[in-house]
Amino acid sequence: VPGGNTATAAQAQAANTLRNPFDAAKTMDRNIVPSQLNTTYTFENYVEGDCNRLARSAGLAVANKPGTTAFNPLMVYGGV
Repeated sequence: VPGGNTATAAQAQAANTLRNPFDAAKTMDRNIVPSQLNTTYTFENYVEGDCNRLARSAGLAVANKPGTTAFNPLMVYGGV
């Protein structure tokens, strides 16, 4: 940019070349490995209580918008 701020021009060029990591996840082939998920475990039959309300909310947020929530991957640990 003639007569302009070179730092601003460099930042603009860097912004055009940087990619959002979540965009790359959208283009990945998701059928590489067959799903290991148990199809009987759904949010429709999940029993919510005071002790697991936070876990359900976090899981539902990740399921509704995978790749965009701050806590993805989500790990929930507890006794069975």
